[in-house]
Amino acid sequence: MTNLEKQTDEIEALQSIFEQKFHRLDEHQYEILIEFDLIHPFHIHYQNKTSLIQYLPPFTLIIHYHDEYPSLYPPSFILSCFYFSKFHLQNLCQKLDQYSFIKDEVCVFDWIELIKSEITNQLILEVNSVEDQINDPRALNGYLDENIDKIYQYLINYNEEYGEKQ
Repeated sequence: MTNLEKQTDEIEALQSIFEQKFHRLDEHQYEILIEFDLIHPFHIHYQNKTSLIQYLPPFTLIIHYHDEYPSLYPPSFILSCFYFSKFHLQNLCQKLDQYSFIKDEVCVFDWIELIKSEITNQLILEVNSVEDQINDPRALNGYLDENIDKIYQYLINYNEEYGEKQ
């Protein structure tokens, strides 16, 4: 099987799994909105406040295929999430880099599972955290110190609205 055939098969499988959460951007690129199936409620900490969260907004994973995937190298990717700090997103990028890629094997679904497993039972929104020691351009977010109040409130509102739909 050629790389192109394996890529096409992977895309078809991911489209069937993620349905409306899968969006083709162009011939070589697509994005997947990764939702978290939190089995247990999740604690979010900000300043002296703690809230219990059951539903989180999705992460965005953008995948870019190249000619050497999957025969030699994994695809390129970008991770985007407005409520994860740049530091935490960069750590997640590094974990994807360290994932043991097997030549000739597709890996995007495994990456998605790894991202989901990285969400623990709490999220701490921090101001002036030690960040930007590295600047991985694959980690995109809008997490700025001046936005943390808004992010905290958005996560609470999202949780309530999504919970009412269930």
